Amino acid sequence: MAHPKSPKETIVAYYDQEAAAYSELYTRGANDQEFYPANAIRLEMIIDLLRLRGARELLDVGCGSGQPLLRFLREGYDARGFDFSPRMVENAQAAMRAAGQSDERVSLGDIERRETLPAGPFDAVVATGVFPHNLNDSAAYANVRELLAPKGAAFIEYRNALMSLFSLNRYCAPFFWEELLCAEELPEGLREDTRRFLASKFDTPVEGVGKRRDIEYSDILARFHNPLTLGRDLSGHGLRLINVHYYHWHAAPPHLEKAHKDVFRRLSLAHERKEDWRAMFLCSAYVAEIERF
Repeated sequence: MAHPKSPKETIVAYYDQEAAAYSELYTRGANDQEFYPANAIRLEMIIDLLRLRGARELLDVGCGSGQPLLRFLREGYDARGFDFSPRMVENAQAAMRAAGQSDERVSLGDIERRETLPAGPFDAVVATGVFPHNLNDSAAYANVRELLAPKGAAFIEYRNALMSLFSLNRYCAPFFWEELLCAEELPEGLREDTRRFLASKFDTPVEGVGKRRDIEYSDILARFHNPLTLGRDLSGHGLRLINVHYYHWHAAPPHLEKAHKDVFRRLSLAHERKEDWRAMFLCSAYVAEIERF
């Protein structure tokens, strides 16, 4: 009988599984990708933000297959990266060599374990697809702060908890229960009726879009973060929230994406990178722009 994997081991196994095709998230056209091209949209957003910052030395936390890292290098940044997935690191190092770059720019590391990280400091720290999977945010934030130069900026991606007010699926009930109602504090009778009511209203499953996988994204720890409380949380770690940049729009309820893939994608893409208050609720992710105190 196989030994059960820990939460972190399961996350690493998921990304090892995805490594072979991960570069396609950045190299294939928006309409040809298996999933909504959120990663490519996010990369362009971060490039624009970096240009405004005038950064030179950059660290890519969770560098994946190395495609964003290669883009940072082409943009003129002195960039290096690390990832906790051994297969991602292998692929990223191969991509560096193929592009005539040193594969020493990529290493195996975990943002929660300081001994695995480069020395720093860096003008910019980019962390995408990382913080939803942290087991210890305190350790991760401490390491980000240490890696940042005093006037540097971090660009950290989070899953948007506020979309649970719109998604109308099983993600809604935990958000209503834990963040809106603090329902565990309700008297017992009202608490249990609230539990049943939420379960009855929000029982729609989260509809998968891509092909079946041995380990699904829904099988791993992938937490949401509330942008309205993020600044308070960051301040406890010596970090300051400067701005929030939303992306990965949903032009209709996400349960309908699979059945209406082409029109859903076209309409959603038309909203990206626009100033619109609805992004706070209709986007499933955001990049937080963060500085040190």
